[in-house]
Amino acid sequence: MDWKQLDKVLRVYDKKFGSFPTIPYLKRNGAEWCMNVAQKCLESGKDGYEMGFFDPVPLEDMID
Repeated sequence: MDWKQLDKVLRVYDKKFGSFPTIPYLKRNGAEWCMNVAQKCLESGKDGYEMGFFDPVPLEDMID
């Protein structure tokens, strides 16, 4: 995983849509999944909730 590329993509996502819920999704799905989701969202112009990638549950409920 290219962590610099992930950081770059997430920064662009954050500017366009607001904060990407990085910690719970990195823990649960991994860095590659986060990178792919952020890129797909940027390409479509929709955030992760609109695209159906993010759970509509409070993030603290996702963290063990």
